[in-house]
Amino acid sequence: QRRVENASDDTERLLFHLDLARVLRRAGAVPEAGGHCKKALAADGKSLTAASLLAEIAAELDDEDAAIVASRA
Repeated sequence: QRRVENASDDTERLLFHLDLARVLRRAGAVPEAGGHCKKALAADGKSLTAASLLAEIAAELDDEDAAIVASRA
């Protein structure tokens, strides 16, 4: 978490949030993983990787709001 806060730019922040999202998802913390996908999209609104991962997580959680966010990226 501290590494995200100390990221030097949006690209680094994007990568850290994506890494955290993947780790959390594998650990079963799916809602938290979705939150990090949203933060990744805040760092780079055009990231197809973040949008795709968020769409997958939204489907797992049956979360329509997250699906809408993912579809707009």
